[in-house]
Amino acid sequence: MIQLSLPIEHEVANLAYKMESKVNKSKPRALRINIHIKEGDSIEGFFSEENQQIKFNVIRDGEVVSAEKVVLSTTYDRPKGPKILNQQEFKRSSHFTVDNTEILKCYEQVWGVDTNHRDVFSQSANVTAVTVCDSNGSGDYYPVLAIVFGKVKSNPELYGWRKFIEFIMRLDGYEPLKRYALIVDSELGDIEFFNSRRKPIHADFFLPDNWDLIYASSDVGKENILNKVIACSDKTSNKVIELMSTIEKNKKHWNEVENELTHQPTYLPLEHKEP
Repeated sequence: MIQLSLPIEHEVANLAYKMESKVNKSKPRALRINIHIKEGDSIEGFFSEENQQIKFNVIRDGEVVSAEKVVLSTTYDRPKGPKILNQQEFKRSSHFTVDNTEILKCYEQVWGVDTNHRDVFSQSANVTAVTVCDSNGSGDYYPVLAIVFGKVKSNPELYGWRKFIEFIMRLDGYEPLKRYALIVDSELGDIEFFNSRRKPIHADFFLPDNWDLIYASSDVGKENILNKVIACSDKTSNKVIELMSTIEKNKKHWNEVENELTHQPTYLPLEHKEP
């Protein structure tokens, strides 16, 4: 696992706390599977009641082939249309699974990244919080990093994604041949374009080839590991802003960003204590 360890200024408040899950009555969930195929292809679907697994084959000219891609969404119905709780893309049929634990196992590491904003000491403060999620199936997750920066002309969420990805790619333990994923809670309509590298995330920065974006809502779906992770980042981001705003000298960490391409935000490692 990549270890996050950086020196920081001591006046920045330290943060350590345990996330507690709350079980609420939820609306009935639905799985929506969109299988992208070529014209003339057909699909054979299978459901195993014993294993509770969904499988399918794409048939082309009598041969089994891979789908162009598969999109899995967890939703619930509401008057203005289905609410998407989480959504993942699979580049090949063989990668498809409805088990989110198995999805995480496809990656070397997975993080949830969420950005919140607040005006503090008459300046615009942004904090991108990062939660690491165990990709081996344990269900463990905890906050590890906060990225602090000031007002930007671009989308602060996307700027935070870029800065975190670049941060990880600079670390000694980073392996460019391994796969990594970010769980995010914004830009749902653009995620397919980011994942296919048809659209840059920020300026001329495209998602690296070995990275994927996974959508999950931080507001609902807390029974799901993907939603738990992004909710942790959302809560952590707000907590970091709250703690840093107790010391006025900290406002230098969110001065307005003049050059987004060269600016280095404050990277604040977060302490994790075992419960």
